[in-house]
Amino acid sequence: MVGKYPMQNLCLAVIVMMPLLSSIFCALRFHAKRRSASGVGVDDWLIVIAVIFSIVIIYPSWRLTVMWHYGVHIWDVDWHYYEPPMGDYYRMTMVFFMFSVWILPLVKASIMILLLKLGGIITPVRIAVYTLFAVNLIGAVVPALFYLFECPPLTGNTWQLRTFGNLHCAGRIVVGRINIFQVCINMFTDLLIFPIPVYLTWRLQKASLRDRLVVLFLFSLSLGVTAIGAPQAMAPRPLVVAALSAGLLAPLASAMYSSNSPVIQLTSKNFNEKILKSDHASIVEFYAPWCGHCKNLKPAYEAAAGNLKGLAQVAAIDCDEDANKATCAEYGIQGFPTIKSFKPKKNGKPTIQDYQGPRNAKGIVDYALDLIPNYVTRVNSKTLEDFLQKNNETAKAILFTKKGVATPLYKALAIDFHGAITFAQVRDKETDATELFGIEKFPTLVVLPGGSAEGVVYDGDMKKDPMFAFFTKFAEPTTGKKPAKEDKAGSSSSTSSTSSTPPRPTFDATIPDVPSMQAFAEACGKKVCVLVIVPFVAPTLIAYEKTNAYVNQVKQSFPFFQVPLSTLPASFKKALELEDSEEVQMRAVSAKRRWWVPYTGDSTSYEAMESWIDALKMGELNKKKLPDYDPDNEEAAPEAPKAETPKEETSKEEEPVKEVPKHEEL
Repeated sequence: MVGKYPMQNLCLAVIVMMPLLSSIFCALRFHAKRRSASGVGVDDWLIVIAVIFSIVIIYPSWRLTVMWHYGVHIWDVDWHYYEPPMGDYYRMTMVFFMFSVWILPLVKASIMILLLKLGGIITPVRIAVYTLFAVNLIGAVVPALFYLFECPPLTGNTWQLRTFGNLHCAGRIVVGRINIFQVCINMFTDLLIFPIPVYLTWRLQKASLRDRLVVLFLFSLSLGVTAIGAPQAMAPRPLVVAALSAGLLAPLASAMYSSNSPVIQLTSKNFNEKILKSDHASIVEFYAPWCGHCKNLKPAYEAAAGNLKGLAQVAAIDCDEDANKATCAEYGIQGFPTIKSFKPKKNGKPTIQDYQGPRNAKGIVDYALDLIPNYVTRVNSKTLEDFLQKNNETAKAILFTKKGVATPLYKALAIDFHGAITFAQVRDKETDATELFGIEKFPTLVVLPGGSAEGVVYDGDMKKDPMFAFFTKFAEPTTGKKPAKEDKAGSSSSTSSTSSTPPRPTFDATIPDVPSMQAFAEACGKKVCVLVIVPFVAPTLIAYEKTNAYVNQVKQSFPFFQVPLSTLPASFKKALELEDSEEVQMRAVSAKRRWWVPYTGDSTSYEAMESWIDALKMGELNKKKLPDYDPDNEEAAPEAPKAETPKEETSKEEEPVKEVPKHEEL
């Protein structure tokens, strides 16, 4: 049934639309709370109850509006001087008043509870809020009791009008006074409470100016629509204002760190798992979203979190949330923001200290880097033997570097794989160790997978993500958790493995060495021979080992000889197009027929080498002319140059910055 007049139809539209909008904003409130990892509190459920009550009174509001033909002016409608059917009227009136009287006080109570939860407000303001809460409660209880005990037109079990004194209920004058009392209470609390959501809206940290203006526009629009379309409070006007303000704005204001923030969001449920049980160093901010100092710290704290990503944990916990208050109380939090550090220990709980340093990104970063545990073993030439023999079945990572101490990045990786990969560091000054592995440049990272598996040299960027992915090829990350204790069987197995010396990687001596081209010519004679040219400085042990292994499988086809590049005369290197390279180079040479063939494949690939040998047998390769060679006039071989240390370039990530230095390098 629709209204008879235009303004009546507008009023009916408001009656239906306002609870619908309230439900939408209430859902947004709960969605925002879930995204901000905040628990649902009493203030949230008060809003839900108010929304339910607003839905309940849709029907009685509709019936009463149509029944009385409300309009803007009395001459716009045919006024019914005779009252409508009293049974229907009193039923709708009682239902409407019994539910509507609670809607506005419930919403205001939600806002005041939110304000009291903020904490840190001065005593006079807190007293004022408690006073408003009491006034708001009285404004709901008094009319509710009046309508409950004085107005229901019950005579026995029938819906009949009371007949004493020819009065309606307690009398129209008394009912009017109760209505005036309720209106005065509402206006008084409206003026003092509703500015709070407007202020929270304007102070939103994550919202742009456009978003703030949109919310304020909706807030103002709801006031205008309900004022025009719902005279005499027949529509649930107060709930709309509250749902637009307290229902939507309060959760947004409390979400100080978004889900995309580099700061880890903590709650009482995950605090123990993420902080106390982690092997990673942690910085935790205990904050409240209303705190001005917390808001001022936020940009620097997020900058520090971004800089420390992958190195140390930067987290925050909202002490304003009811669910988190027990955790905050456990750590004696009395003011905001409070920053505490959690430094893991090998056994037991971490060491906890208050951060007393500067409240800027650089200060927080420098402090956090000092907390990172060090699981990196320092190895020198004397201790390398023992290090390689110990726990041979466990993967080992060895970093050859110019730095005397482990960098934060390397220590963080050691934490990520603690118990799965043993991390070590060798200084460039340890020449015996570096020469054993053929290390030419620093830093160089070598991983020994364990057992008899060949080692692997890391050739990617010295950054956290690619290095982390590289290590996952050899072991599963332990994600900073303390490794499980080994059982007795594992311990005995480990002991037995350490007692036996692991196979030391050595060059294959079955490929004969020739000291010079003259010796090569004499050894090769009239045959087609393959010359394996090794670099000035021994190549990486892994690449050399692979080359020799594959040569041993194909050398039955042709004689193989290896010669140091440093012993070859410049004219011969030019003739064979040999480069001063770190890679192993190979040339097939026929001294009798005066030709040679280059090998352009991968010297560490058996398939490529075998294919090249087959093509050489079938004569399918293009031959190049070999220059005349007179051993009596052989040029003096150039002196092998010393291994140059590559100039360390400072990347953009490593350049010092005014505020926060980068630490993701080796």
